[in-house]
Amino acid sequence: MQSNRISHFFDLKGPSFTTDTACSSSLVALHVACQSLRTGESDIAIVGGCHLNMLPEFWISFSKSRLFSDSGRSFSFDSRGTGFGRGEGCGIIIIKPLEQARRDNDQIRAIIAGSGINQDGRTPGITMPCGDAQGEQSGFPSPPYDVDVADRECVEKLMRQVYNNAGLNLADCGFVEAHGTGTRVGDPIEATAIHNVFHQGRTPRDPIYLGSVKSNIGHLEGASGIVAVIKSALMLERGFILPNYDFKHPNEKISFKEWNMKIPVSQRPWPRNKKYVSVNNFGFGGTNAHVVLERVPFTQRGPRNDADLRDDTPTRKLFVVTANDKASLETVLKNLVIYLEQRPEMFQKALMADVAYTLGQRRSLLQWRVAIPALRSFDLIEAINGQRLTPGKESDPLRIGFIFTGQGAQWYGMGRELYQQYPVFANAIDYADVCLGSLGASWSLLDELSKDEKTSNVGAAHISQPACTAIQLALVDLMRSWGIRPTAVAGHSSGEIGAAYAAGSLTFETCMAVAYHRGRLIPVLKERYPDLRGAMMAVGGRKEELEPIISEIKGGEIRIACFNSPSSLTISGDEAGIDELKNIAEEKQLFNRKLFVDTAYHSHHMNLLAKDYQESIANTHLPMSTDIRFHSSLLGRRIDGSELESSYWVQNLTCAVRFNEAVQSMLQPIDGHRTGVNMLLELGPHSALQGPLKQILKAVGGDAAKVSYVAALARKKDAVETALDVAATLFTKGAVLDFEAINFPKKGKSPTLLSDLPRYPWNYSAKYWHESRFTQLHKNRSAPRNDILGTLANFSSDLEPTWRNIVRLDDLPWLQHHKIQSMVVFPMAGYIVMAIEAAAQRAREANITFDKFELRDVSVTTPLVISEEDVEMTTSLRPHQDGVHASSEVWDEFRISSWTKTKGWKEHCRGLIALEANDINGVDSVRQTLSSRIRLQTTTARIESAASRVLDITKLYDALSEAGVSYGPTLQSINNCRVGDGCSHAEITVPDVAKEMPNHHISEAIIQPAFLESLISLYWSIAEDGEGSIDNVYLPTSVSKVSISKEVTASTQQPGNRIQAYCQGSLPINMPRSTKVAIFATGGPMALEPLISIEELVIAPIIDREAQSETSARRELCYKLDWEPVLEPLSADSDNTSDSGPLGDSEIQDAEIEIICGDTASQNELAHSLSEVLEKIIGKKPSTSGLLSSNVAGKLVIFLQEVETPLLSNLKKNQFDALQKALTSVKGALWIVRGAYNNSTTPDLNMIAGLSRTIRSETLLPFATLDLDGRSPLPIRKTVEAIAKVFTAVFGKDSSPSREMEYMERSGSFYTPRIINDDEMNDIVYREFQPSMSQLAPFGDGGRELKMAIGNLGALDTLYFDDNAAVEGLLEPENIEIQVKAIGVNHKDLAAAHGKTPIPEFGVEASGIVKSVGKEVRGIKVGDRVAAITQGAFATCVRTKGAFAFKLPAEMSFEAGATLPLAYVTAYQSLVEVGRLRHDETVLIHSGAGAVGQAAINIARMIGAEIYTTVGSTVKKEFLIKEYGLADDHIFYGRNVSFGDGIRQATRQLGVDVILNSLAGDALRESWKCLSRFGRLVNIASQDTSSNMRLEVTSFDSNASFLSVDAMSIAAERPALFSRLLSDVSNLLRYGKIRPISPVTLFPISDVESAFKTLHSGKTHGKVVVVPHADDIVQVTPPREPAQLLKEHATYILIGGTGGLGRSMARWMISRGARHLVLVSRSGSATGKVKELIDEAAKFRAEVLVRRCDVANAADVEELINFGLEGMPPIRGLIHGAMVLRVSSLISPLLLAKHC
Repeated sequence: MQSNRISHFFDLKGPSFTTDTACSSSLVALHVACQSLRTGESDIAIVGGCHLNMLPEFWISFSKSRLFSDSGRSFSFDSRGTGFGRGEGCGIIIIKPLEQARRDNDQIRAIIAGSGINQDGRTPGITMPCGDAQGEQSGFPSPPYDVDVADRECVEKLMRQVYNNAGLNLADCGFVEAHGTGTRVGDPIEATAIHNVFHQGRTPRDPIYLGSVKSNIGHLEGASGIVAVIKSALMLERGFILPNYDFKHPNEKISFKEWNMKIPVSQRPWPRNKKYVSVNNFGFGGTNAHVVLERVPFTQRGPRNDADLRDDTPTRKLFVVTANDKASLETVLKNLVIYLEQRPEMFQKALMADVAYTLGQRRSLLQWRVAIPALRSFDLIEAINGQRLTPGKESDPLRIGFIFTGQGAQWYGMGRELYQQYPVFANAIDYADVCLGSLGASWSLLDELSKDEKTSNVGAAHISQPACTAIQLALVDLMRSWGIRPTAVAGHSSGEIGAAYAAGSLTFETCMAVAYHRGRLIPVLKERYPDLRGAMMAVGGRKEELEPIISEIKGGEIRIACFNSPSSLTISGDEAGIDELKNIAEEKQLFNRKLFVDTAYHSHHMNLLAKDYQESIANTHLPMSTDIRFHSSLLGRRIDGSELESSYWVQNLTCAVRFNEAVQSMLQPIDGHRTGVNMLLELGPHSALQGPLKQILKAVGGDAAKVSYVAALARKKDAVETALDVAATLFTKGAVLDFEAINFPKKGKSPTLLSDLPRYPWNYSAKYWHESRFTQLHKNRSAPRNDILGTLANFSSDLEPTWRNIVRLDDLPWLQHHKIQSMVVFPMAGYIVMAIEAAAQRAREANITFDKFELRDVSVTTPLVISEEDVEMTTSLRPHQDGVHASSEVWDEFRISSWTKTKGWKEHCRGLIALEANDINGVDSVRQTLSSRIRLQTTTARIESAASRVLDITKLYDALSEAGVSYGPTLQSINNCRVGDGCSHAEITVPDVAKEMPNHHISEAIIQPAFLESLISLYWSIAEDGEGSIDNVYLPTSVSKVSISKEVTASTQQPGNRIQAYCQGSLPINMPRSTKVAIFATGGPMALEPLISIEELVIAPIIDREAQSETSARRELCYKLDWEPVLEPLSADSDNTSDSGPLGDSEIQDAEIEIICGDTASQNELAHSLSEVLEKIIGKKPSTSGLLSSNVAGKLVIFLQEVETPLLSNLKKNQFDALQKALTSVKGALWIVRGAYNNSTTPDLNMIAGLSRTIRSETLLPFATLDLDGRSPLPIRKTVEAIAKVFTAVFGKDSSPSREMEYMERSGSFYTPRIINDDEMNDIVYREFQPSMSQLAPFGDGGRELKMAIGNLGALDTLYFDDNAAVEGLLEPENIEIQVKAIGVNHKDLAAAHGKTPIPEFGVEASGIVKSVGKEVRGIKVGDRVAAITQGAFATCVRTKGAFAFKLPAEMSFEAGATLPLAYVTAYQSLVEVGRLRHDETVLIHSGAGAVGQAAINIARMIGAEIYTTVGSTVKKEFLIKEYGLADDHIFYGRNVSFGDGIRQATRQLGVDVILNSLAGDALRESWKCLSRFGRLVNIASQDTSSNMRLEVTSFDSNASFLSVDAMSIAAERPALFSRLLSDVSNLLRYGKIRPISPVTLFPISDVESAFKTLHSGKTHGKVVVVPHADDIVQVTPPREPAQLLKEHATYILIGGTGGLGRSMARWMISRGARHLVLVSRSGSATGKVKELIDEAAKFRAEVLVRRCDVANAADVEELINFGLEGMPPIRGLIHGAMVLRVSSLISPLLLAKHC
């Protein structure tokens, strides 16, 4: 559409289309345009290309395709080229056929000698040339992506084709403007093609020059071709070769030297005898274009001849200068002056003609215009510098009214200069002279106009009339030649003749005849009537004024001859009458002037000539009707041109001239125009009508007064000057003039088009296209993109700016260094930095100076987990709402949110931020600064002193990684860390984040988030447990205040800088919960204030409920060996093997079998019997041998040697060698032992289990074992049968690869081992390592003191009961101990369950029986029934101060008593003590059906106040009406703010005196509005609810008070006050003034969770009470006393027990009940740490002995057993903790095991 829009704007009618062949588009368009010209389809063609990088999509696409250069620039033919750099621009050229351009006097810059296009066709890829072989043959790499890579053969073919078709010689090409984008593939391929085409005849002295404009301006893609053509044309025109910018390292793949090819690196002259430039252009996709440009022949560009230089008589010309706005016009004029001053006209005579030609005829004529007539350059310069020019602006199209002067304005030199300069004017005058001669004139018009003033007779009537008309007709012709034509015409008197000609109604000849005869008859009149005396006089006045005077004239007949204007008349008639009128006018002081004429025109005198005049012009041509409006001054109105017959002209002579009316009719609105004409041009010898016309315009007024006036000629002025002034004026008004006719009226040598005139000064402030606010913001960003913050969003507003960023791990790789549980989590420091950067940008735009950033109440609401999915993050700022309707002028609220495709929008962080400047005042700024410095130095000194322990940071980071918190390199910046009690000190190193970033670039920032996150992570230094381990993972969730100095940028800008950092705080020990830490960093010891200060940083534990439950669940950790039946038992038959036949085709038949046995008779007998049985089974008798004499290679072997005595535990060297040889060469083995496994009789024999398993695992040898019953041995035949059964099961035909390899025979049955769970041991381990894990048990089981706790904060299902340590110590003197009977449930308990209290204690009020009393307690004794305020009331027993309890009436139940303490203390303090409620006042009690609400109602009724209350349901309302007798209209709905209007209406807009408030948010604000003057609002809402509290104090004269009450704070901080309050409540109860809360909702203590949920739901009223019973089944942890796993009267031996592992095991065994331990080592030393162990064990009454024994030596073991353990209890356990790399070391412990 771009081409069509241009065609539409310029009204182009030929072919119009847009080509799109990617980067070759514009050169393809040029070729098509050339073809269009050649075929005659077009006469002229506009070819252009435009490329603007407006959208990011192409940047992204090209970048992903790796098309761009690494540096963002194009290095054409340079080895640095890795891609291209994008450019922007447009280029347009005009092409014509050469001959046509010469005829049109165009400046020809270059000639297109030939052009062509072709296509690569099908290639392996759209961006690749034909075939990879081409690249390989050329030695060029072929990367997967490139752009504009053409097929070399196609390019060569195209270039040859273009030259051949145009008949051009390749040797005449001096320069090739290559495509040359600077890509790895494209440049060498193109250079090769160019070499192959142009190499003929090239030498080092005559190379082919090669270049690409892309190295200068980048790749303009679709417009690149047209830009290359422009460059080439300019090189040809100027005769220079332009260099390739920054060409340094030639591409090694291009043989520049061998190919005689050269890249110009500096400007150089055009090579001699070279005519052509070849331009290459390739497109993405394969379309190639080539154009050959030729130098313009010298004759076309040569200077003018010598005659032109000698032209010393220039004519005056009209120089026009135009622009599109006034400022640009002024600049053009200034530049033109400079241009002319630099080019003296004396050296270039035709300069001014060329300037006038170029400005007027070859440049666009724009709306702002100046036209200057000048003769020489000096005149033009002087006119411009004189600043007297008035620029005009083209507005409405000109509607010119021609006004023709009547007779009387003639003068001798009228039009004389025009006759000399303009042939059109001269021809008209000449023809008028001819016409006059033909009419019989005896005088010559030319002669008369040539005379001087003295000799001229132009004043004679018979000459002046036709002369004036001739001048007017000539002026009309001249104006027509200039393109000036009238819309309407009017004439004064005889001027109507010229008007008729201008309108086209009368011919030239007719006009001259009418004028001639009109003048001819005047002398005739004088001849006929010699005594006739006539005169004329001009009088100033209106018709109404003069007509009465004229009627009174007696001296002669006179009348009004001309109505010139409303106030100007001409009187004509008898001379005597005129004289009389003159005297009267002078008397009346009227303007009057007698004209120097002796003929009374337009009077009764003219009637004497009427007949003669009619006859003289009767035969003239008939008039014609035209489109030009003719306004008759005879009739005073518009008439048709056909009415201008001879009679009209007679009347014109005899009748009055109504010029005023004619002009006014011309000015009348017509055709939608406000005036008929908007320009008046007077044509005549002189501007005689200027005065009357201006008077008429003024009189008409309105838009007519703005109509301009100009005259073509003026008396005694150069006619050319005045005429050009007319042209100049009309041009500035928008007239379209023929400057050829104006400036070059005579034929001559054509002027030259100047191409070196100053270029047009574009006014870039004006825009000619619509740009939305979004577009402007996108294009004109006030700040660059920030890596973490992004950019200001297009949809942002100044009131609430919003920044938008797309976060990708590839763009911010350092984010991957912050992983929590293997997930990349956006760090808190990132949010803080985003807020800081946003505030800083806003401050820079507003020019706000500041010194530091202040943030407060920053909270991370939802963590942001970043995956491979793009994350859109937004950061918004808006003024913080200080009140309901007021915004803060200091604080801004920031919110940070994200959007992903899968999760949508999430808000992650919010907080407040402000910019603060250091306040320097004369009051206390110095003191404040000094105080701040002292406080900082004191704090740092205290921390440095306390932090003495060196923390191994490497271990800390490793521990964090194991715990699931992985910090990468950029976040591991803590160094030289020292830790103390609740504090730490370290150095934070500024990380080199840029090293991790793409292209190693990082945007400027106030502070890098990686550094700030490293500072925040310093809290881990106080979280580790002293041994480098992390028990719980804590993450920052909120921070109360952050202060960051602006100086932090300078201190943290350079990577490697170190900042001193300090941390204060402590983490909970028992249960993980949120805690607060403080961190700050300083720039040095002399710092006045911290660079960064972080106060009350809340770190919260990560509690993974699912993972925690999995961890705490019972796991199967322990296993045991179980024997599973296998095979059929042995038959009861005494002998069933004799009948066995061969097994058939089996593995056993094919293999040799060897039986290895010992030397004893029993083994020989067993071997012989087994051999016979196997012979029957397999049909082949096995051989028998001893171990040392056996040869078992490739055989199946049955080992019988360990059936009676151990072999492996007593191996000799020769036996080991023989056994090793046998086991490494056999095909399979079955090893027989007796009494080794279950119910072992010979433990040594069990060694074969380990040996066989190892060999099977490492060699896959089928190595089976059979353990025969050692306690009930089988007869020999049954033994043989058992062996044969197992042998055939292992090696028989039906055996599978997964067959069993371990067998045990017991009582004729066969078993194989299986590993199964050891449930008993798992239970023991579970209870041992999960002591808090509860189990169901009765609440009063065993008299155990229990207390409720919670496993996971916030999870009510993890409530359980544990041992109550609070009641184990001695009772304090002022305390009492109560056996709990009922517990009141309060919102404090819910807060504790959710971790909102410092210590999760449950139960603040209870009732029960006093079990014990401190010695200082008075008034309470053991056995009393009491209610009390306490801590930890969910227990079997609880202790509290005696002053915090009061006795219950005997008739009151414990359940009712538990409802009293907290509710009534709160209500009493609120209404009586703080609220000061009186009997004549009103009170509003919110939540009246609740416990505190009912207590407040009781107290208010007791006082006598009028009560209003709110409830949340109808049930609660009915309850209050029934139980307390409240009026229906005093109870309001409290779940919204509707109660406000009701309260104000009920109190007659006065409000209530006291409000007991438990609401928040809008309800609180509405309550405040309900307060009366001097009212008191007492707030009892919980702390978490009150955090949403914000009141708008609109008036300070109401004396209203806002108060708060928290009973538990009073109990903790003001115990005396609390005791008095409780005493007062007790007295009220005793006197019956108050009553318990009702109804009471009871829950057993086994259902505490339901009680909590019921209270939280708010659906019940009254009080929720939990009642404990001894038989209630609850979750109870095991008793704290550990089970005695080990026996006190037993000996336990630890082999290797003196080592670290052994000593640790010994301590554990002692803690589990062991009291006799023997530590065995080879040295037997009992010194050092072993001695410490012995002494430590003695404290627990445990005996630890150390004995020397080498357990690898059987003798030492026997000695230890027989003599080393004398006096010790029996051995009940053995732990083998020693390791010696000898087989025998495993044997001796078995000897010890026999004695266990």
